[in-house]
Amino acid sequence: MEGRGGKDSACERDATFCNSGCQWGRRGMGEVRMNRAVVGLVAAGVFIAGAGTAFASSWQRLPMLEVKGSVTLEAGHYRFNPAERNHGSFEWTAYLNDIDPGDDHNGYVQVRVEGHDWTRYYGKQRKRVYLHHSNWDGAQLYTNDAYLRVCLDRGTLRPDNCSHELHFKGHNG
Repeated sequence: MEGRGGKDSACERDATFCNSGCQWGRRGMGEVRMNRAVVGLVAAGVFIAGAGTAFASSWQRLPMLEVKGSVTLEAGHYRFNPAERNHGSFEWTAYLNDIDPGDDHNGYVQVRVEGHDWTRYYGKQRKRVYLHHSNWDGAQLYTNDAYLRVCLDRGTLRPDNCSHELHFKGHNG
């Protein structure tokens, strides 16, 4: 039997190349395209939701630090990055605030990772400054150990006043 709906029709032999107008070929190919589109949209939605959740959940809240009446570190967050992102660094962000503008001293944040010396990040006198930095040890795949504190720079003749140190353990620490 030959023809549009017969057993040996072009549609039944090869549905991919069915241009003869048989009902099975048109409906079948349309459903395949629609199914692929739906699967693609669902996969994209799951990926975006998962990436957003992973990004949002990786940041941790940084407690407020203060040098009595002089400098505060506020509204901070930190995270330990995986090896493939930003050198596997300890990444942090916060506002350094000079709360006593009349003392003519500057505040700074000190960060230390993996047994290295302290690194200083200065603010500005009489201002609130947003800081966002990453610290890492170049000899390691990722950072696992970090310390952070806020200090008041009192000049060369007097020692600086610093808050207590916050100790952070990441990944496998």
